[in-house]
Amino acid sequence: MDPYGSEARDGENVTLRLRILNHAPQRQTYRVKWNVPAGWKTVEADGGVAVPAYKEGTTEAVFTVQGEGLNVVTVDVEFAGRQLREWTEALVRVRR
Repeated sequence: MDPYGSEARDGENVTLRLRILNHAPQRQTYRVKWNVPAGWKTVEADGGVAVPAYKEGTTEAVFTVQGEGLNVVTVDVEFAGRQLREWTEALVRVRR
């Protein structure tokens, strides 16, 4: 995830990106589910990305943060019959 660590004020938006490298010899479609803390609102979020063989693709999401403290955002990734729950994470420190 990019950025791995970020900061925002309560009520601000934060943008997170997930970069996926397709190691397969054929194009893969990756479906993603963004897991955010309770109270956060999704402004917009890509549901996935198709990545050509041996290439990198990016999907992103924008969230309005709420609360205070250090928060963990994870992403579930699904492709080719595989389900990788909470496969990667990012840290977002929310300040008042």
